Amino acid sequence: MLISIPHSLDYSTFHLCAHKPPSAINMSADKKVFEQGKCSLTSPAGSNTDDRVPGYQPPVQQQHQTPGQQGKMDPQPSIEHVPDEKGGYKLYQAAGKLKGRKALITGGDSGIGQSTAVLFAMEGCSDIFFQHLPEEKSDAKKTIELVEKYGAKAHTFAADLTDKNNCKKMVDEALSKMGAINILFNNHAYQMMIHDIHDLKEEQWEHTFNTNVHGKFS
Repeated sequence: MLISIPHSLDYSTFHLCAHKPPSAINMSADKKVFEQGKCSLTSPAGSNTDDRVPGYQPPVQQQHQTPGQQGKMDPQPSIEHVPDEKGGYKLYQAAGKLKGRKALITGGDSGIGQSTAVLFAMEGCSDIFFQHLPEEKSDAKKTIELVEKYGAKAHTFAADLTDKNNCKKMVDEALSKMGAINILFNNHAYQMMIHDIHDLKEEQWEHTFNTNVHGKFS
């Protein structure tokens, strides 16, 4: 059985939230910006900084490059751990739901893709094959490390999936390496916010559809 999981909101501008306990962030309700190289960490003025209380707004990190790199985030996102009842974090408790399955994940180097790859491994997948852009090699190495930590084999494919030929090559290589594909997670996507529709350039329109739509039907 092939399980296909579509996903279209993986923000390549990398405005990602690192969910860490407030003590790890150490931020007051006043607006603070932490500049670290090209990465900034911002908490909205007057926002709630306790993630156990309704209305909590996690700090948003912004990188002035596309795509962003998860390895440059500080604090780092939580991948293997989930919130516990005491307001802290605990290791995700797997139950072998995917024992022996083989998964193909696009955009698996960071963010939702990386988290999915790792949790699939924790749930018993025997093989994880994931695609990433060539410039995201450093984040991909971390995904490999975490996937193999939980006993799954990690296979990578560095390519731009706006080229439909690369989409076909990816599937062929996944089948060659794993022998089968039981789970397909189309996670790769591109989104760039603009404030006025008149600012939308043709190149951005084409890149968005080439990434988010056309490749998935190749």
